Amino acid sequence: MLFLSLFLAGALQITQTSPVVSYTSARPVDVKSCALEPDPTTLTNEFAIRASGAEWVSISFVNEDSKPVTSVSFDVTDGHKTSRLVDRGTFSSGVAINHLFDARQFPNANSSVTCTLDSVSFADGTEWEAKDYASITP
Repeated sequence: MLFLSLFLAGALQITQTSPVVSYTSARPVDVKSCALEPDPTTLTNEFAIRASGAEWVSISFVNEDSKPVTSVSFDVTDGHKTSRLVDRGTFSSGVAINHLFDARQFPNANSSVTCTLDSVSFADGTEWEAKDYASITP
């Protein structure tokens, strides 16, 4: 019984551990562009592009930190609705990343969206969150 109590106490202690937070004041990821794009499969059919509207949110960003990034979270708004988009992978320092995300969650977006960096997770387990640096201008 003593062994079980010690085991459970150890398990509880492990689950209460909070993530390590990186306390850098600079934004570790620079959002270079954020735009609505047509479906690339319809680029040869101009009518289809006009009929379907934007089908993708295109986000380009660069990891400005020296550590590899494993996850970048963006708040994307179309003026009516804000959604969180998360890009996962291994993003090396200084490399431009250009990815497309499904835009169907923004049915009211006619011409533009804005993207704001929300959080960044690093390969070493540290994290950066914009809410901790709200007073810092980009």
